[in-house]
Amino acid sequence: MHTLLIVDDEPAILSSLKRALRLAHCTVLTAASGEEGLELMRRQAVAVVMSDGLMVGMTGVQFLHHVEQEFPATVRIMLTGYTDPTVVAGAEANCHLFALMTKPWDNDELLDTLRRAFQHYEEARAA
Repeated sequence: MHTLLIVDDEPAILSSLKRALRLAHCTVLTAASGEEGLELMRRQAVAVVMSDGLMVGMTGVQFLHHVEQEFPATVRIMLTGYTDPTVVAGAEANCHLFALMTKPWDNDELLDTLRRAFQHYEEARAA
């Protein structure tokens, strides 16, 4: 079973995502900040990470850039309500995102994206 890490500084979002992903057939970890997320990843293998774009302290772009540098095999997804074109372009260029999703999310789309992300992770490991 793969592990998904969700990083968002809004507890209600973390709770909603955990509820939406209860049928995703993966272990779901949550972190309330980029720093907390990196600490979790240093202790446990994470196949896919999904991060908010705007967070207090470390932004989602900064966090995902750290993930790319320290854990390059981890598949990176940004889930954000902030869709400023500059931020989006920066995230895509600096973090090599697998997917960029917007809030509010569609549960079916979210589950499908995660299914594809885990598949991508497996294919990259096999190569």
